[in-house]
Amino acid sequence: MPSHADRSVALNALFDLDAALACGRVTPTAQTWQKPKSDTEEMDELERISDLARFAIRRSSGKSILEGSISPRLSRHYIDAFCRLLLLGKLNGTLDLARMYMRRGADYGEIAEQLFSMAAICLGDRWDVDKATMIEVNIGISTLLRTDIALRSSFCLPTETHDRCALFGFLQCQAHTLGITFAAQYFRQNGWNTHYMPATTLEEFADAAEKVSPSIVGLTAGSDMEVSLLSLVIQELRRLPNMPKIIVGGSSPHLPKLGADAVVSGLDMALLASERLLGERLV
Repeated sequence: MPSHADRSVALNALFDLDAALACGRVTPTAQTWQKPKSDTEEMDELERISDLARFAIRRSSGKSILEGSISPRLSRHYIDAFCRLLLLGKLNGTLDLARMYMRRGADYGEIAEQLFSMAAICLGDRWDVDKATMIEVNIGISTLLRTDIALRSSFCLPTETHDRCALFGFLQCQAHTLGITFAAQYFRQNGWNTHYMPATTLEEFADAAEKVSPSIVGLTAGSDMEVSLLSLVIQELRRLPNMPKIIVGGSSPHLPKLGADAVVSGLDMALLASERLLGERLV
């Protein structure tokens, strides 16, 4: 069993290699992907989170790290190492890598976008080329969510303000869900009074929006079907007495057709757009 000091040395070496890869000083060599053995004792948990695993498998935008169509700020080597730990269910290892990135100056938004989201896409890539099974991807997504929850304690939450209230959520039949989960946490980390409704119905979401009376509602769509669903959600939100501003994100190219108040492509952009919309709403 490696000591804590040995592991710290290894993590620093990994960051040094990551920096070298990003600068083009080192060329990564091809490695054979070794699948971890399935753990039947985790099957009950896997069934419960199978809908979240679809995020990594169904990538309607066709984006792929393996094909080079995404250029993350962290190198492919670093994200690949993180994915290996996810597939093995090594929570301590994934936390070590995430916290190391945080100590290098990354805030929660950067960790969510540049590490967690990219890792989810990478898991989907491995499924696409038969380098990971459905069960392994489920284990990976489950470990990713546990890593996100455990990491949150490392960030101090600012005081929430009542005039900055946001509601995030997705419907039961939606598969593009991981980004909206990170968005809700990111807004909370930035002082917003944030409400989150996962896997809900249209009626329940509309009722919650009426009771909470948020300033901002955040939605997501990754496919044409999800865009159609969001169109119905937005129609219901527009009927509310205290009509909120609506932001939408996701990989679907048809998001601008929804008539939302802002279409965003990242956590920072979502936060800036919401602050701007909140200012307009208070005028």
